Parts: sequence; structure tokens; C-alpha cells
Amino acid sequence: MGLGKLWKKVKNTVKKIVRVVKEVVHRILGVIDFIASLLGLLATKYIRVKVYILTDLKRRPVQDVAVVEQWVAETKKILKDRFKVVMQAPDVRAGQGIVATIEEPAPAEALFPGCGFADAFSDAADYYEDHYDYVHTSSWNYIFDSLGYGEPVYGFVVAEIAKGDKDGCSQPLLHNFVLVDRSPKTSTLAHEIGHTCGLSHKGKAHNLMNPERNDMDSDVTRWQIAVFRNSRYVTLFRP
Repeated sequence: MGLGKLWKKVKNTVKKIVRVVKEVVHRILGVIDFIASLLGLLATKYIRVKVYILTDLKRRPVQDVAVVEQWVAETKKILKDRFKVVMQAPDVRAGQGIVATIEEPAPAEALFPGCGFADAFSDAADYYEDHYDYVHTSSWNYIFDSLGYGEPVYGFVVAEIAKGDKDGCSQPLLHNFVLVDRSPKTSTLAHEIGHTCGLSHKGKAHNLMNPERNDMDSDVTRWQIAVFRNSRYVTLFRP
């Protein structure tokens, strides 16, 4: 392993450790807001999301922008209706949308990623870490992102998630990005964002976090609402 690649591994590992610390601190500081949400006192909150479509080795996007925008529209609806959370692009004030395509071909490991714990430290994970960015629209915006409050969640549409029949993948705490297969359930993006915001799998029928849910299932419990809204990715201020 060359020095450049080794440095990237060290840097991205440190990022993961910092994310865990940020998550713990923000959960503790947000306990009052958590209790308020648990009691049903729900002020409108906001989350910033950017979704990138990967391009395969034949220089073809793995999915059409119009199709991914449909997933985004359904995710917006779920978050607003179930959690009273508005989803926006990180750089909406700069005129950017939520969906974008990475034009350069992605490496095979990024197109066909695994979803195990070890994959959180893989070359594919490094690729995703290196391929998201947006325009900070203010100094406050930059400061809050650095502290982890209101940091965007990123999504990558991949060709196929290997090692199983998963149509989505996330590594809560370790990453602020999620992966979505090119042919997922309609609610998969919302499901994976739910994981990133602290929700675990739930076996209850029709629940958004049930891995065996039907295509359009999106029910949530009051506890899930409180946990999601207490995430550091969800803020009271508009981006």
C-alpha cells in the first residue's frame, strides 16, 4: 500500500471516529427535543440530502435521473408525513437539486459494494467519501457542518449491492452516506436515511424499518419519530 493510499485510510478512519463522537454528543444535548417529540410536540424540522448516480465502466449511468427523482419525491413525502421533516438539497440556495450524476466511471468495487462491517473500511467506502461535496452557502453553514449539526446525508445509486438480496445499505455512526440499488423498493431511500438517523430494523408489519416491508410501507412509531428527529442530521433551522 502506497503512502497516499495509507494516508487516505487513516484520514477516513479518523472521520469515522469523529462521527461517532459527534453522534453521542448531539444525542445527549438533544434530550429535551427528544422528549418533546416523544410527547407529540413536533415543530417542522429539516434534513439535507444529496443523491449521486454512479456511472458504470461503459460510461452509462446505472439509473435515469427521472427515476431517482421519483424515489426522492417519495422519500420527501414519507419524511414530511411521518416525521414532520422537510428534505432539501444541501446547496439549494446555490440553485442545486438533490439528484446529480457522477460522470466519470466508478470502479467495480463502488458499483457492486458489499454491506458488511468490514465494507465500511473498504476501497469502495473511500471512493464514496471522496465523491460527495456541495457549496457552503454561509459561514454559519460551514461551522455547523464542521460541528456535525445539520451535516448532509449523501446517497449513492449503485449497480447492485453484493452478498445478499439487499436493495439498500448504510453504516450508521461510521458513515453519513447510504447506498441504494438501481432497482429498489420505493421506500428504500427513506429506509436507509432512517438508519443513518438512528433507526434500527423493526419487524412490525408495514413499518418503514421492516426489512421485509412491502414496496410502499412507511408506518412509524412515536419512538421512531423521536429518535429520527433527535438525529444530528435533522435541524430546527432551514438550510
